[in-house]
Amino acid sequence: MKSIDSSAAKISGDGNAIAYVRETATSRELILQSLANPESSEVIAHNPTLKLAYGRAISNDGLRVVYSAETESNASQLFLWDGRNSITRQLTSLEVRSEDVPLQGTISGDGMRVSFATRRSVGGGNADHSVELYVLDIPSGQIESVTNAPASATSEIVSSLNDDGSQIAFNFPRVLSGVVSSSSFANNSEIYLASLSPRPTFGTLVVLNGAAPVSVQSIDEAIAPGSIAVARGNVLAVTTQQATRQADGSFPLRVSGTTVT
Repeated sequence: MKSIDSSAAKISGDGNAIAYVRETATSRELILQSLANPESSEVIAHNPTLKLAYGRAISNDGLRVVYSAETESNASQLFLWDGRNSITRQLTSLEVRSEDVPLQGTISGDGMRVSFATRRSVGGGNADHSVELYVLDIPSGQIESVTNAPASATSEIVSSLNDDGSQIAFNFPRVLSGVVSSSSFANNSEIYLASLSPRPTFGTLVVLNGAAPVSVQSIDEAIAPGSIAVARGNVLAVTTQQATRQADGSFPLRVSGTTVT
């Protein structure tokens, strides 16, 4: 019988939290240990395929951890445990494919971007199944392709984002830089550094009186205290959720990661 084994420790940038994998005889668990509290917290339980990347997998504040796990055989996906919003989110929905590299999902220090590598299709591209590196912007859900490699590039990629997610360092098959003298060298890695596109903006939030027609685009005057207001915008929450009344009859001020003040 296998004893409990702990591995893949990651420490937050502020030094206040440690995330690690605890493996039992039948499964794996994601554990978060606050250095201010001797009691560890099991944030993901009973997941036999759960893995943390070689690189940074926890945000600087210790409240976001990215990990991979299989949703079915040969279909590993990226997930985010989000302590800021008290939810767990699936970040990718990649196809089933037997030949792939480990996703090696890593997170930026501010917890806003995640990088990963795969030979599977992302957004309908990558028909030649070359390994490619991607960056996912968590608030908007947009994915940026960092590389565009030939089909001969198939080796494992490990990447690292800086604190604000504006730069990424990674190893990658040297064929990315051009033709190599022998095909046997195509997957010998070099180290690369890339600057990423600015993060997508959320646009303008429009606030309306609740009685205003749908066709109204904006309001110039203040909303009266105690009245109903409607706010419209894009990507305001991490998921679609209908707010429900609380025990005292009021509505919550925080729903699915969006806070109203």
